[in-house]
Amino acid sequence: MFVHGLLHCLGYDHQNESEERTMFELQELILNEIAPRST
Repeated sequence: MFVHGLLHCLGYDHQNESEERTMFELQELILNEIAPRST
């Protein structure tokens, strides 16, 4: 939730499919850097 809100504060949004894809890709990238998922 924090990362999602931070991306909004940085100007990212998900008003359309392209913006949504970009924002959620960044969100996943950041979350995986902070707390990598174990496989």
